[in-house]
Amino acid sequence: MEKIFVCRFLPDKGMAAWQGTICPLRPFEPTDYKVCARDSMFHVITGSYSNGRYLCIPNWNIGIDIVDPDDCFWNYGRLTTAYPDLNRVDVISIVNAIAAIKHYND
Repeated sequence: MEKIFVCRFLPDKGMAAWQGTICPLRPFEPTDYKVCARDSMFHVITGSYSNGRYLCIPNWNIGIDIVDPDDCFWNYGRLTTAYPDLNRVDVISIVNAIAAIKHYND
């Protein structure tokens, strides 16, 4: 079932918040989501492994270690450092989406 999330973490305080949607792609494996926000679509895969947590976005050639999904500040910094060519709005959408995914079933 599709859910709406709001991009509340905004590194530039002059930016206005925006909405996006998250929708699980596999109902029994809550790690695989379609995320849409600001005219972009991401196939987001998140999970844990022996060294921590990861984020993969195969359709954007992204694979990266992350910390707790609620730590948007750190995850934003990590993504912008590892993938400097990514659009800032897309990175903001991604980090807010993974925080929303963590709380999808709350």
